[in-house]
Amino acid sequence: VGLSAATLTFFHFYRHFSGQVAVVEASTNGTNWANIAGNYTTNQGAASNFTQVTANLSAYLNQPTVFIRFKFDSPWGWYWAVDN
Repeated sequence: VGLSAATLTFFHFYRHFSGQVAVVEASTNGTNWANIAGNYTTNQGAASNFTQVTANLSAYLNQPTVFIRFKFDSPWGWYWAVDN
């Protein structure tokens, strides 16, 4: 019996700074990546109150391998805390 839906749920606190990139991506080969959540351009959550995010992974159902990455690039910035 195959799955009919899949999601990734996590909590995070993101402090945005101009030029930063914070994105959650998925890949079936580890080379080509697709955005499944993020590209955040504003603050998300707080140190004492992380925000919950649910990303839809249904496009990856029945794939033998799925890679997930939390990608944070910052030339000079703040932070991105991820939990759960």
